[in-house]
Amino acid sequence: MGRFRNAFSAVTGRVARGWASLAWGKRGAQAHPKATAFRGAVQNRLTEDWILASIRSADAEVRGDLRTLRKRAREMARNTAHCSRFIDLLADNVIGPNGIRLQSQPLGFDGKLDEAAAKKIEEAWSRWGDPETCSADGRLSWDGISELVVQTEAMDGEGILRMLPGFKNEFGFAVQLLDADQLDEEFNRPAGKRTNEIRMGVETNKWSRPVAYWLWDAHPFDFQASFRRERIMVPAEQIIHRYQIRRAGQTRGVSWFAPILMNAQMLSALQEAELIASRIAASKSG
Repeated sequence: MGRFRNAFSAVTGRVARGWASLAWGKRGAQAHPKATAFRGAVQNRLTEDWILASIRSADAEVRGDLRTLRKRAREMARNTAHCSRFIDLLADNVIGPNGIRLQSQPLGFDGKLDEAAAKKIEEAWSRWGDPETCSADGRLSWDGISELVVQTEAMDGEGILRMLPGFKNEFGFAVQLLDADQLDEEFNRPAGKRTNEIRMGVETNKWSRPVAYWLWDAHPFDFQASFRRERIMVPAEQIIHRYQIRRAGQTRGVSWFAPILMNAQMLSALQEAELIASRIAASKSG
């Protein structure tokens, strides 16, 4: 009886160890990362903290973060020395100290350059660039508007300029610089049988081509705008919408500061802490 009991225990022990070994093998196989053809797709303990981008459309990604990125970028451009200097350098180097100049080269009936006509055209261009004729509000010259468009595109992610043909001035034409906040990213509408789709304030046709822009007639968060603001439709032919398209189908622009916002904020806080610590240390007396 004792021999049978010992033999039975030995057999059951081997069976138990066998099942345990099999189960461990299955768990090990499940835990082992799958083989990949690309090194950048390897999944292991070294890549566990890698935050992956979502598999969503460009507009789906932009819509949720657009306003937050814009607000943080504006704060950085105002209060962070490096970001503020970058904005100034853009205007200095892209637009230049003399602004954008026109070099007209009209041809006469003989096929040669008409220098007299070229001079008149260039003089008229220069006169139109004055604040009282260039901008609808009469505050900015063409050089000032050009600089502000470039700076706004970098900070807010997009610069919006409205052309006003038939404006009451000597040339019958002026431009209006619009704030990105006036193009409401929360105004959306799906396409219908007789209506176009509206994506974050931009009305597009079936080819995703902008056909109209739905804009607030005043800044939506101005201290007096809430009493009189109204959303108006402006044809796309009158709008110059500048922004960097980083993905297909992207309707709105994202601040150029987006990739460095977190690092810039951490660096700014570190510098402030170091300065405070140094000041406290320097204020200690024996």
